[in-house]
Amino acid sequence: MLEKKHQIAWLTWSSSGFSPRYWEHFHSANANVTQNNNVTNTSIPEMDPLILKFRASTNLEERIGLAHKLEQMVHDHGAVIPTYQVPYTREAMWRWIELPDWLGTETSGSLANTQATSQGYSSGGLFWINEDKKKEILALKNKGEAMEPLTIIDETYRIFPSEDADEAKEGE
Repeated sequence: MLEKKHQIAWLTWSSSGFSPRYWEHFHSANANVTQNNNVTNTSIPEMDPLILKFRASTNLEERIGLAHKLEQMVHDHGAVIPTYQVPYTREAMWRWIELPDWLGTETSGSLANTQATSQGYSSGGLFWINEDKKKEILALKNKGEAMEPLTIIDETYRIFPSEDADEAKEGE
């Protein structure tokens, strides 16, 4: 993909929540150059100064206004076609990783995100390590003993609750 020898691609990136990244994806400096994130080879000279202004601005209202203009330019160009966002997240972790009762927000993409890629907005990421539980679980593991799998289905934000969620709650 980064060698830019493709005609079309289906990607699951290019969004970063609160602070979009226009320069890497749409600035002319990155078009027709391999090994960067302008995989659409977008080169719109009128867009470049707006991207640089957006990148340099520390004023929220100005950034929002520029983002609206840039989003419209990306839309009009047609190189990016939004498809869908999955309405769920799946996580697997050791039981010593603990989460709050509320788990996440309606737009959480990850519940135990240790990376700063989301800028801390609506991504979950609030978790802690229960050291006592960790010792207990590792002791069981060292003895070759296993714990029963634990499945949590949280339908707080689901529009049409499923029957599976009731069954999972009964098994707790």
